[in-house]
This record gives sequence, C-alpha cells and structure tokens, in this order.
Amino acid sequence: MQLSVVLLVVALTQSASADGHGTGGVKTASEYRLRSLCLSTIRPAYPSKSSQMGVGGVVVIDILVNPRGEVEKYTVLQTPNKDISQSVIAAVHQWKFAKSSNGIRGKVTFYFTQDLTTRTFRVLYPDEFKSDFARRGELSWQNPNK
Repeated sequence: MQLSVVLLVVALTQSASADGHGTGGVKTASEYRLRSLCLSTIRPAYPSKSSQMGVGGVVVIDILVNPRGEVEKYTVLQTPNKDISQSVIAAVHQWKFAKSSNGIRGKVTFYFTQDLTTRTFRVLYPDEFKSDFARRGELSWQNPNK
C-alpha cells in the first residue's frame, strides 16, 4: 500500500511538470543570475506615506518567471510594511525577462533607505546598497540572503 502512494505522488508530479504548469524543470537562480536575465526593469517607487513616517527596510520577494519571460507568481518573504511591499509587487510585475524553455525562479532584494546627508529616500538594488555602505566607510553590511 505504501508503494502505491509513492507512485501516485510521482505520477502527479510528472504530469504537472509535463504540461508546463508544475514546478518541474523550473530552475532556481541566484539573484545576480536572475537580474542578468532581466531585459527591462522598473524601480519600485518609495511610497510617500512610508517616507513621511520614516519607514524603510529590506524587501525580499521570491518570483516565478514563466517561459515567456513574464513574472507569473510572487511571494513576499520580507517587508517593513504593506505599502512598500505593494510598490515592489507593482514594479516587479512589469519586469520582462529573457524567454526560457521552463521558466526560472529566484529571490530579488530591494533596500528602502534614507540618505541622511541629503535627506532623500531611495530604493536601492543590492550592489548599489553595498557600494553606498563602502563609500561611506561602513563595513558592517551583511547580505540578508546568506
């Protein structure tokens, strides 16, 4: 009896993958690789309500890109508040990726920060955030995905 249950699960997994709607064959990519496959991006807007309240932080979103290069699904893994995560979702849904045979999935990180010198609020990608810390001489930056 236990063997038939295992075979049923395997059969369901294979049929879901065969029609392209399952997770079979979808490759998981690093953030760097995922961004390199991106043909066009839109940077999220810093929500005015969040900037007025001084809210900032890190947003991490897991995205599934279909074979046509469109963001099909997402899961917000980390966010400081709903307004900021909605801004990220709206922007990422407009991103276009290179077409692939099975699609791709991965995590994307955004940093919502305030430049204390200029008093401006910014949305930074990981490389920009890291170089900003290096420019200011701060060595305490750590990648939240590690």
